[in-house]
Amino acid sequence: MIRLSLLFTVYCILFTGPIYGTTTPDTYAREVQAHLLIHDPLSACDKAREGLKLYQDNTVLWEAYISALSEAGFEKEMTLAWQHYSEQFPNPHENRKLIENMAWGVIQKASYSHAPMIRIYALLGAFYGKDARGVHILNRLLKDSNTLIRLAAIQLSSRLNDASLCDTIAASYYSEKCAENRIELIKAIGAMKIKSLKPQLVALLSNQKSSAEEKAAAIQSIINLMDTVERQELINLTSSPRAGLRLLACQAVAHFDLQKDLDLILPLLNDNSSEVRAAVLQLLGILRVDQVQGEKIAAIASSRLKDGNPLVALSAAWLLTIHDPENGQKAFLPWFSNGKQELRVLAAAVLGSCGKYAFPLIQNVFTVSTDKFVKLNLAHALLVNRVDSTDASTVLFEAINDQNEKLDWEENGIFRSIIKSENRYTDNPEENPVALSQLVKLELLNMLALIKFPKTQEAVISFLKQKEWGISGMAAALLLTEGDESAVDIVRGLLNYPVFKVRIQAAIILALWGQGEDAVQTLQEAYAGADRDIKERILEAIGRVHSPASIPFLLKQLQEPSQKLRIIAACALLECLYN
Repeated sequence: MIRLSLLFTVYCILFTGPIYGTTTPDTYAREVQAHLLIHDPLSACDKAREGLKLYQDNTVLWEAYISALSEAGFEKEMTLAWQHYSEQFPNPHENRKLIENMAWGVIQKASYSHAPMIRIYALLGAFYGKDARGVHILNRLLKDSNTLIRLAAIQLSSRLNDASLCDTIAASYYSEKCAENRIELIKAIGAMKIKSLKPQLVALLSNQKSSAEEKAAAIQSIINLMDTVERQELINLTSSPRAGLRLLACQAVAHFDLQKDLDLILPLLNDNSSEVRAAVLQLLGILRVDQVQGEKIAAIASSRLKDGNPLVALSAAWLLTIHDPENGQKAFLPWFSNGKQELRVLAAAVLGSCGKYAFPLIQNVFTVSTDKFVKLNLAHALLVNRVDSTDASTVLFEAINDQNEKLDWEENGIFRSIIKSENRYTDNPEENPVALSQLVKLELLNMLALIKFPKTQEAVISFLKQKEWGISGMAAALLLTEGDESAVDIVRGLLNYPVFKVRIQAAIILALWGQGEDAVQTLQEAYAGADRDIKERILEAIGRVHSPASIPFLLKQLQEPSQKLRIIAACALLECLYN
């Protein structure tokens, strides 16, 4: 009945008005809107042109015409019509609704592009727009034939709390075949609180065919879906024959701080899964308990130092160091003469996680070690604890300046270490070695700025001069964190630097940090003379500033010959309009 009523209303607007001689500008505008209502933009454009032949100076009809061209995907005609409109009528940039329609028209057309990267940028526009039209695009591209497009749609959708996206994510969990995409879907289920799929995630943990990455993602999502965990449920989990469910028990006890239930966890120290054994030791350290069932934690840790799995043994050394620093540090010493670099680096990261309890060993190993990444991880720990800051800062400074070395973070349970990147180039921003290395180095730069290292600005300049530079819009949306105030001040001080590349990329970094109001002018002035890659970064950065003052500049860029630049400009417009 509602649909019939709507169709009848449209019919009346389209066909009964002229009979009574009511062909005013408003009549034509209403007819244009009626055609758009039934998703007939071509007829809407024709009707608008017909009306403009009679009423060339009517504001409402021009606005209807531009909206119709936008929905039809006629970008060139739309920008020409906008140019005429903006020259003929006052305050055109205050018409936010019309500008919004133009931006969405560009994004909507791009979402149907045959080029995957254009569809990626359409997804970004849909994400930043936070509008029903954006949700529709995300929903459609969650079912795209291209695996990378689906991956990006999953990652972006997981950050929006929309019921229809939750439904599509839930459906995709059953149909998705790509292993990487399935892992992102599992993460999305937890982030979006899709509680109906909790049994499926539990079943995934019980399935021997599930990969380690799937199980890790499932555990985190199940924890996100839980409000609490009852003791009986923990009993069931700890006694499960599936290692994934026993690991879930450890994570749940840590997450909900269930010290009263540690008696259920302690037997898992003898688990046949090294991952579970390591999780128990890390759990005992997180909860900071001195004993369990009358047994001292230091004694428990000491009994596990000879475990055959390196992560378990190092977790035991970490736990012992927290409770008995002297003996704990002794337990770490043999690891730094291990023949495998990856184990020496892991040992450095774990030792650094001990904080104040690991001194003076951190200082001693840092001083004598010749392993570049051992020193880098220990330098990071020294700066966190504000010890030997000058020498440690120099190591970080050299790592940032090394243009040939790409860095990455590696996670092992609760421990995080800086490693040499082994990733190959990929369009996925969460795996792109260049983008990931830049993000690691930005974090290190933040640390140098925070302790006011004298050469921080020199390190920033070197970083901005690097040949392979440019954090993508996707990486910015998913990965980039804001800089500390000290780092922001240092980068802001480079806006007038004489070298163009340093000046423009300093402005881009500030903007991506959301601190770019004073960088916008630098970005806009540099745009015309920049190559296309830098133009893309400039438009992305201007969008991140969210300044309505950028709207006139961005509207001009909708006339760019490159569709990619037009879609990025449209995305930036939505950010400036909505934030």
